[in-house]
Amino acid sequence: MAGARAAHARTDLLHVHSLVEPLFAAHGFDLFETFSMINERVLGAVLTICFDQEDAAEVARARLCYEACLARLMGAGYIPYRVAPQSMAALDSGHDTYWRTVARIKAALDPQHIIAPGRYQPR
Repeated sequence: MAGARAAHARTDLLHVHSLVEPLFAAHGFDLFETFSMINERVLGAVLTICFDQEDAAEVARARLCYEACLARLMGAGYIPYRVAPQSMAALDSGHDTYWRTVARIKAALDPQHIIAPGRYQPR
């Protein structure tokens, strides 16, 4: 059974790579990937876009690359465990019980929206 799980992880690793590699290339970035086995069923991936934050054109390309990767990976069923604040809305179709519960908890604990604005609530 462990061999089958390892083969699945390898297949997913290669699939994630094949989904994002052309996007990094199209936006002019080198692809830096880190894959970690969380447990026998979960493989975590970190994709890093290295860019000069003082170069407005490069910042714009990095944002487009990020958005394209997020859309492609989510479309393929790879849901991120963490996203940037501008991408929180992409995590919720508006019908998810989890995010409705998060919104109720956030409203009860932080009615003034002081704690981590834009985080932990997609809408």
